[in-house]
Amino acid sequence: LRVKLKHPSPTLGLKNFSIQHPKTRGWYFEKTLYDFAKTEGLITPKFEFVNVQKNLNDIGIMNLEEVYSQFSAHYNKRREGIFLRFDDDLKNQFHSLYYGNFVSSGIKVFSYNKIAKNEKLYLQFQKARGNLEKFARGYVKPNEIFDIEQFGKFLAICELFGAYHGLDFTNLFFYFNPITELMEPVFFDAEPIEGKIDG
Repeated sequence: LRVKLKHPSPTLGLKNFSIQHPKTRGWYFEKTLYDFAKTEGLITPKFEFVNVQKNLNDIGIMNLEEVYSQFSAHYNKRREGIFLRFDDDLKNQFHSLYYGNFVSSGIKVFSYNKIAKNEKLYLQFQKARGNLEKFARGYVKPNEIFDIEQFGKFLAICELFGAYHGLDFTNLFFYFNPITELMEPVFFDAEPIEGKIDG
């Protein structure tokens, strides 16, 4: 269930979020990964277990997961910035090898309408989109546009938790840091393997 509010919730501090059955995100494994990633200074969505009621009927404990927007930066102790990803529409439409990679994909940005009205954020978006497009075409090296230290931690945590689903280009989200002008990895839909961290 996707929830979109006109104003941020006074208790959650969120405008856009999803409510899901805990099984959807691997019970407590996804939250464990997010909590660990935050200790390493990586970007994660706000993710909590909440007791949900509908029309005074108790539904039970559900996942509450933030939907990324430019406001997500504050929760992760970052400057206001943009979140973007490779567009997976072609992959979903054609299910082919050629269209199933980031080279042939466009770029999507979260909260585009609001970013378009903010000159500073729109300039950030243009630079970030341009950098990703250059990378997809092989015109720039990874260390020129990505925060390599952050990506090293990101990949290590994915390996530790067996969260290979999060490495698919359709699940790779990025935050453009306006200070360093580098892209940082953003966790989303990681799907850690149950029991992987137990050795």
